[in-house]
Amino acid sequence: QDLEALEEELKQLEEEEAQLDAEVPSAVSTPFAEGDRVVTLENLGDISAGQQGSVVEVDKDGDIKVLFDGQTEAQLIFHVDFDTLALAGAMPTPSAPSVEKKYLTHEGACDLLEALASAYDDPGFQRQVSKLCRDVRWNVKEFTAHLPKVALEVQR
Repeated sequence: QDLEALEEELKQLEEEEAQLDAEVPSAVSTPFAEGDRVVTLENLGDISAGQQGSVVEVDKDGDIKVLFDGQTEAQLIFHVDFDTLALAGAMPTPSAPSVEKKYLTHEGACDLLEALASAYDDPGFQRQVSKLCRDVRWNVKEFTAHLPKVALEVQR
């Protein structure tokens, strides 16, 4: 009887968990969907740049599994590495003009950080951020969605 009671309780807990999973929307979005063809823009582990594959799974954390051409096992690609992938049809054409890369020096980075720190210390900006907190009723998700609009003004 104890075993039957435990099995029944386990079944009930699994049903509750499934119901909660169905009710909670995924907070992570991903630019890729199952079936998308992707290509690596640079070396990613043992996958070389330019290799193509198909997205076979998108998990609830926003990470994807890609089955690269010529391989038998799908590779897990974490969302932090998505900048190394592109949709296969979205690859820039070779005839597109190349963009010259710009580099930030250590001194330039220090100057930029000092300017941002000074801008963020401005009492007017601090009041705007405080007002935004109150306006969104301390909702972190809404705050982070609206903060770039407020911060962009002082970053210019």
